[in-house]
Amino acid sequence: MSIFDDFLINAKTAVSAVGKKAEKVIDVSKLKYAEAGLQSEIGKKYQSLGEFVYNSYLSGEMDKEALDRKIEELRELNDNLESTRELINAQKNKVTCKSCGELVSADLKYCGNCGAKLYSDDPTDEEDGGEACEDSDDTVCRDVEKTVKEAAEDAAATTI
Repeated sequence: MSIFDDFLINAKTAVSAVGKKAEKVIDVSKLKYAEAGLQSEIGKKYQSLGEFVYNSYLSGEMDKEALDRKIEELRELNDNLESTRELINAQKNKVTCKSCGELVSADLKYCGNCGAKLYSDDPTDEEDGGEACEDSDDTVCRDVEKTVKEAAEDAAATTI
């Protein structure tokens, strides 16, 4: 093999690595844009809920069903926001410590902030890395799991 062939192989490998990194940056940017949109929508819903409660107070009548609908809309938006943040963290190969809430590297076994164990020893424990959404109809949940799994595989491949 000539020097030119070695250079060509190294260049192709570098271009491939840069392309993969660029895809991750683009994905994170899209997710952050979605996060900002969700935060804006949540703010509007809170404002609408406040106006609803204020007007209900003034009228002396509370429409419980309408209140429940508004609260459920907010709950769904907050769940979507949390899922989006989990996707962003997965793309960055980060996890949130369940003990202290600190964002730490997914490669760690223990939290660098409080020392708590990040993952359970039981692989069937759904909250700590098991397949919680495998048979679920929740596509966001399945997407989060898939992204986390891919990020862990990418991290393992790059450390070898």
